[in-house]
Amino acid sequence: MKRRWAVLLLLMMAWPLQSAAGQRVEVATFSRGELAPWESQVFQGRTDYRLVEEQGRRFLRAHARASASGLLRRIRVDLDRTPWLHWSWRVHRLPPVDDERRRSGDDFAARVYVVIDGGWAFWRTRSLSLVWSATQPAGVAWTNPYTANVTMLALRGRGAPLGEWRQERLNLAAALARHLGRPVRWIDAVAVMTDADDSNGEAMADYGDIWFSAHQEE
Repeated sequence: MKRRWAVLLLLMMAWPLQSAAGQRVEVATFSRGELAPWESQVFQGRTDYRLVEEQGRRFLRAHARASASGLLRRIRVDLDRTPWLHWSWRVHRLPPVDDERRRSGDDFAARVYVVIDGGWAFWRTRSLSLVWSATQPAGVAWTNPYTANVTMLALRGRGAPLGEWRQERLNLAAALARHLGRPVRWIDAVAVMTDADDSNGEAMADYGDIWFSAHQEE
């Protein structure tokens, strides 16, 4: 069913996109209780996404039970102006996988996708999937087992502590150039996904706000 994700990427050229500019580009404002800009994409069953408040902090909780669905926001971001991608996440439960590089193990408690639209050359649409890996070391990259259009990159890897918030700051422009083999100026969508369909298991994670900035530190 995750082949449908590849089809979704190829159809992006037909989407009307919201453009964003400025020194800080807000993509996800879960802390404000905002979900309206995000669209559900269901591949195999429906992962439960809901806003949760804990000790005065509001965030998005994702709970997959043998399911694979994501939330996607179509937004065009200029990486020449705002190359730094920021977000926070916390994993509670990892899916029961042995090797995430195989289709049978292509499940992740937490993923953040960035998508580059290929325009009329739809076969050139690409995506970088930033994952919290259960089996791979942090820093390892590989081609998604369902489609060569998606490159996987483990931001948090095997042995990362569960139940703790982690703040990420990634120079996305540099990461895309390194892992896609070419410079990228624009990204056209951001998505989050928690899935456990291939392992027929369970996974749970939390996502904080997501934004782009001109500098590493704000």
